[in-house]
Amino acid sequence: MESDEIETRFTYPSPGDRDKDMQRHRRICTEFKRLAHELNEVLPFSRETVVTFARLEEAHIWAHIAIARHDHDRH
Repeated sequence: MESDEIETRFTYPSPGDRDKDMQRHRRICTEFKRLAHELNEVLPFSRETVVTFARLEEAHIWAHIAIARHDHDRH
């Protein structure tokens, strides 16, 4: 791993444009909740469903990290 990658991964992100970031974070939460509710209705209770929700939660976390760490003006 390159030194700059270590710095990126383990440095607290600057606040950036807080209003824009907060809107993005709220949107991420809304969409992940919507999907979680939909999956909860459709999937049977099983080990695979438990793994699905664990991975969904992990993706949710990574989405927030992407907002915090990277260029806020790129889409």
